[in-house]
Amino acid sequence: MPAYIVTLAVALVLAGCGWKPIYSSSSSLSTHRLLASIDILPIPERAGQILRENLEINLTPYGKNADKRYRLKVTLDEANSLAGLQGDATYTRTQLTATARFQLTDTQRNKVILRGRRIVHTNFDYLESPYAHMISAREHTKRLMKRLAEMLTIKIVAFLQHYHEKHS
Repeated sequence: MPAYIVTLAVALVLAGCGWKPIYSSSSSLSTHRLLASIDILPIPERAGQILRENLEINLTPYGKNADKRYRLKVTLDEANSLAGLQGDATYTRTQLTATARFQLTDTQRNKVILRGRRIVHTNFDYLESPYAHMISAREHTKRLMKRLAEMLTIKIVAFLQHYHEKHS
């Protein structure tokens, strides 16, 4: 089957299901302005700061809006555990787990409109040098927070586009 027919078929299916690009300006309030109206509350600890920074980059790529219609509260829990127990009672792997519980509030209605939870994991080698292990853990935490921010962004954008169409 020629590629142009497949492309045309996919385009027709996507047009029929209501799919539209995240940053399209077809609505009265474009997505980037809608996202810029989210006030992201501070998240405690260093990992929380990294997560918040990534959320701000993802949700407000064109800058923040002074009118904060939505408020995003994120609670972050982190756990790290040792894995890969060897015969000599030493460990070879470290597992990091981050859980983000979030709620999005419509400040005009003073109502929580979205709640959720996202969990991400990563593993890395357990290093014998304490300094090398600390640096490795720090880098993996940064990657984990970036991935968590991407997951939250996708959920929030998809929800807000639908919510705003119904409540604007």
